[in-house]
Amino acid sequence: MASETKGSFVLDFPNGQRVEDILKKAADAYSKAEIDAKMASKADVADIPDVPVKGIEKNGTAITPDTSGVVNVIVPTTAADVSALPDSTLYGASINLSIDIATFIVTVVLKDQNGNNLGQPQTIDLPLESVVVNGSYNDTTKKIVLTLQNGNTVEFSVADLVDGLESSAHAAATYQTQAGMNAYETSAHAAQTYQPIGSYATTSDIADMATETWVSQQGFETATHAANTYQTQAGMSNYATRTDITDMETTTNKVTALSASSTDTEYPSAKCVYDLIGDVETILATLTTP
Repeated sequence: MASETKGSFVLDFPNGQRVEDILKKAADAYSKAEIDAKMASKADVADIPDVPVKGIEKNGTAITPDTSGVVNVIVPTTAADVSALPDSTLYGASINLSIDIATFIVTVVLKDQNGNNLGQPQTIDLPLESVVVNGSYNDTTKKIVLTLQNGNTVEFSVADLVDGLESSAHAAATYQTQAGMNAYETSAHAAQTYQPIGSYATTSDIADMATETWVSQQGFETATHAANTYQTQAGMSNYATRTDITDMETTTNKVTALSASSTDTEYPSAKCVYDLIGDVETILATLTTP
């Protein structure tokens, strides 16, 4: 068999890498033991020093970094960045007040930041022209004359002021004086001295009650007659009570004669006993005489 010469076998990958290159890199790579040794000496989270920056906020609101880790901080350079009104917006910045000393009318004007009027001026009419600045009395007409701020006058009669007032003579003839009022009862004293009206029976309350005349006609006992006729409670204390006579004989059980029908409840009178046995002392004396 004839000898054959073989050349090196080359296998190419679609991405341009060759087997030789891959095998060479594998030979140059760390072994497992070397990799474990490197991992054992790696830095830990505890080895990382504290970072003083805790977060970023804008106007109190936290700013979240985008996907690339970039924090976008906008530095305001326009009115819109701070939600302010544009420079072209007009707003009320001041109020201008003026008064006409002749008519006492106050004019109010609202002005913007540039000093221009906003809207139409408004007026307020103060009634100062009606204020009284002077006064006098007209002895001829018997009237008081008041002069107003605007020069006009107002007149009224003095009689209008005193109309309806009480004269001292009429008051003395009609009303009680303070000294005379001292004779009247005060409410406090009356409450302590007299009985309120509502505490007594009215005429309708006693309409069906017996009158004193009717009671006397019916023969009812009066207090005076009872006092002259009957024993008082104090006087009754000398009489025997029911307890005192509980064991006494009643008069209905007393009899004047004895017979076979007599009972133990009955008792004889003294006459009955004498009639039965006679003069006991005389009989005894006779029996003892020799």
